[in-house]
Amino acid sequence: MNRVRIRTTCVICLTAVCVLASANLAQASEPPATTYRDPANRFAIAVPAGWKIRPLGDSVQIVRGDSYASVLIFDHTPDVDALVEELGQKMGKKWNRFESLGHAESTLAGLQARAISFSGENAQGLPAMLKLSGVSVNHTAYVLVIGATKNELPKTQETLAQIEHSFTLLAGEKPAAEEPNPSLGLEVTDLGSDDAAGFGLRDTSGALVVSMAENGPAQQAGVLLHDLIVTAGGQNIDSAAMLQQVLKSHKSGDVIELEILRLAENTKVEHITLKATLTALPKSP
Repeated sequence: MNRVRIRTTCVICLTAVCVLASANLAQASEPPATTYRDPANRFAIAVPAGWKIRPLGDSVQIVRGDSYASVLIFDHTPDVDALVEELGQKMGKKWNRFESLGHAESTLAGLQARAISFSGENAQGLPAMLKLSGVSVNHTAYVLVIGATKNELPKTQETLAQIEHSFTLLAGEKPAAEEPNPSLGLEVTDLGSDDAAGFGLRDTSGALVVSMAENGPAQQAGVLLHDLIVTAGGQNIDSAAMLQQVLKSHKSGDVIELEILRLAENTKVEHITLKATLTALPKSP
């Protein structure tokens, strides 16, 4: 009887070790987050792997499914408490059963912030939550809006908290634009629905090459016009903006692996992997 118990215990321990090792391996293979740096050098924020970057006026939204984090900027606005309250009420006009869950003291970019949370049914009729946090620096207000449906929240809550924690103000730092950014020497655009259908894709993820510098890094690597870049440096590329952010996380001289889709003459879609050496170029063509 004792031998049976010992064997059972060993099997359980071995299983636990295998599960833990598998989890660690999966975590290690996950692509790291990139950092979005505001072109005007006002703020930086993390973009986790698998999340998309969407332009939001002169600011940005980071989104995955029905979960998102948006940065809103308002000049000449010293009263951030009133601003956060007003913004929350305006957003709530598109919701049903919209109600405040109360105010709370919080921190944003290392500063004391005013936060307010709401719940209700969003514009799509789904139960959801909304949180707004704001700070004001030199009469410029920065508001971070966190939103998610209640179905998605258990899966994305931790990541949204990491995004919120990563938000950093850059005022007073040396602008990154003073140093040339690493470049592939090409111009890309977001994929349209018609082009996506041509590649046999159901969604419009990817960065479509529309122009290249002669003898630039991309051309030397074998990239062709109208290739679709779907990953770069291990990161999924869902838009032209995402490709630019991935490149900014590298430096000139880095070798980056590109996965591309290419339409052959027989309309067959080829999957190609190339390696390009990034170069500091002043501008894409």
